[in-house]
Amino acid sequence: MIAPVGENSSGSWTLPPSAGPTDYDIIATAFTDALSAYNIDRSRTYLWGFSAGGYVAFDLVLNNYNSVVKADVLAAYSVNSAEILGLACTSSTGCNQLLAAQARRVPVDMHVGTMDSPHLAPAQADHARLLAHGWVDGSTVFYTEFNGGHTYTGQLAGAWQSVCGFALTP
Repeated sequence: MIAPVGENSSGSWTLPPSAGPTDYDIIATAFTDALSAYNIDRSRTYLWGFSAGGYVAFDLVLNNYNSVVKADVLAAYSVNSAEILGLACTSSTGCNQLLAAQARRVPVDMHVGTMDSPHLAPAQADHARLLAHGWVDGSTVFYTEFNGGHTYTGQLAGAWQSVCGFALTP
C-alpha cells in the first residue's frame, strides 16, 4: 500500500502543470519504486483516494497524466467523497466529453456520506454520468451512499470488496 499525502500547505496537492515535480510525479515514483522493490502482480494495482485524494484519483485515471498511474495500468480504483467535476474536468460538457473519450471503462468504486452535503449531489451526478457513458452498475461502477458525513471510516472494506476482483488481462 502506498499512501501519499499532498505536499502543499494544509495537505493540498501540487498539480500539473507545475515548474517542479508535482504530487502526481511523487505518486508515480512511489508506484515505480514499489513495483521494482516487491513482487507485485502488475495486473492487480489499484488506486484509492479520499476527498482531495479522490479528486486526484479521478484526474490521474481519466486524464492519463503519466505512464505509471493511469487507466491502462490500473485494474480498478475507488474514491470517497470526491467528484469528477472540478479537477478531472471543469464543466459538465467537458466531463461528458472526457468520459466519452475513455478507451477503457476502468472499474470505479464510489462512496459518499448522506450527510456530506458538499459532495453528495455531485457524486450522484457523477454516478449518473458514468452510467450514461457506458459504465455498468455492479460491474464497472459501484456506488454506495452511507449514513454519515465526510469520512471514510467503515468504507474501506466495501471499497476493497468492489475492486479486489479486478485484474488487467494482456
